[in-house]
Order: sequence, then C-alpha cells, then structure tokens
Amino acid sequence: MVKNLFFCFCCGLFFSVDAQDCNVIVFHSEFEEDQFSKPQNQLAQLLMADESATMDEYIQFDRELDDYINSLKIKRAKTKKNKDFISFVFYRTHRKYLKRYAPFTSLASLSKSGKYDCLSATSLYSYIFSELGIDHSVIETSYHIYLKINADEGDLLIESTDPIYGFVDRQNEIEERLNEIDKDAVAVENTYSFTSVVNDKISFQELIGLQYYNLAVAAFNAQHYENAINLLSKGLIFRNHSRTTEFGLVIAQAVMKDDDLDQDSKLGYVNKLQRLFHSSTTLASR
Repeated sequence: MVKNLFFCFCCGLFFSVDAQDCNVIVFHSEFEEDQFSKPQNQLAQLLMADESATMDEYIQFDRELDDYINSLKIKRAKTKKNKDFISFVFYRTHRKYLKRYAPFTSLASLSKSGKYDCLSATSLYSYIFSELGIDHSVIETSYHIYLKINADEGDLLIESTDPIYGFVDRQNEIEERLNEIDKDAVAVENTYSFTSVVNDKISFQELIGLQYYNLAVAAFNAQHYENAINLLSKGLIFRNHSRTTEFGLVIAQAVMKDDDLDQDSKLGYVNKLQRLFHSSTTLASR
C-alpha cells in the first residue's frame, strides 16, 4: 500500500519562466496557461495551480480583495500603533475568509468555500500584507508555514491556522510557538518522513511553486500519478530543492510497486520523472 504524504509544502530555488520552458508544460486550464508567465498578476499566479480556477473567479476574488484591502487602509489611518493594526488585519481576515481547516486546500478553493490549510491561509495573508505595504517574511518549515513581521514595536508571528492565538507579539511566546512547530513536525503513522529538513524564508515566486507542490502531494495520495507529475513539473519551474527530488523518487518507487499498473505505464511514469529532473538540473545550471 502506498504511504500517504501529509505535509503542506516543500522548498527550493526560483527559476525564471521563458518561452522554451512553457513549450513543454502541460497546462490544465486556459486560465493557468494565460497567467503562467505573468508575474505582475500575483493573485492570479497564486490561484492558477488549481485546475478548477477560472478567469471569472479570479476577477471576482480580485475585486473583493481590493475592496477589503481599501477598507483596511482606511482603518490603518485611524490606528496609532502598527502592531495593533496588524492584529486587527489578522483577526478580521480570519473571520471574513477562513471558515474551516481542511488539508490540501488551494487558495482558489479557499476563495469559494472558506476551507483553508496552512499554505492557502498563509498565502492569503501574505498577499494582503503585500498590498498594504507591510514588510513580512514567509517562513517554511519541514511540515508547516507561517509569517514573521518586523513591526515598529518588535517582531510578530502570524500562525494562520490558529484563529484565536495565531497573532503572537511577545518574544517569549514567539519562541515557545516556534518550538511547538518543531515538535509538531513529526511524521504521522503510515506517512512518508522526508530526510531533508526545512526552515527557510521563501520568496513570493517560491510561494507559487508551493501551491503546485501541495496539489501534487494531494494527487499522489490519491494515486493520480500523472497529475502529480504534471503538477510537480510546473512547481519545479518556480521552486526546486533536494526534498523535491526526494518526492520524485517517492513517486517513482510507488509507481513501480503499484500492482494495478501495467509495465508500460510504470516505465512511462518513471521516464517522465527522469526527464523532469534532468530538465530541472539544466535550469539550475543556467
């Protein structure tokens, strides 16, 4: 039986997208193909990994967020302390958009249903903070992701999956929360435990790659190998890391052990993975 992978994301290195790269990409929607090489459309690029996302849904969500962010700017002008405003944004956003936790929930799904996970919720906060001009860092750990803000009054931690205590402003509490995150990064029974350890500050472009990676993991868990490989290939364009390579090996091993697949199918998937990681190595050497 194939072991499930239970984590939100992976880590790596950003690669620019050029026309030659896009010629070999298998797009799952017109919306994704249209937005894939448009880094100026940040929200669209966070949504495009989900094959259900459409241009109409993006436009609607973009307008809704724009109105919401404008209302936050009005509130900001009336708030004396930066820390108090960031606290307001955290709790107001959670009540407005984040309704129920569900693993492997994309930002596109969040926008429609209110379901969220650590990656989709953190992506939403990061986009909102960016639009507000609030300097912040997105930190990825082995099995989690959170935001760190260097406010005028000191460091702040935003843990997007905690609607009650997710805004942390005291240094000792921040340290305690980070220790808890480390302790929680333990493999669950019947899951694959990666050998590489992650604790990295990631860029916005890398955050896009994580959207693909998260959905690739979900596809793998459902034993939809071809979809997992296609999603992984697109995620690699934005982000690559030793753990990404390790995930490719996990897919290959699962494929070869799957008795429901014939030999030709197995070899076809493995050959795709070999070409994929040869291509990512070529990108990395540019």
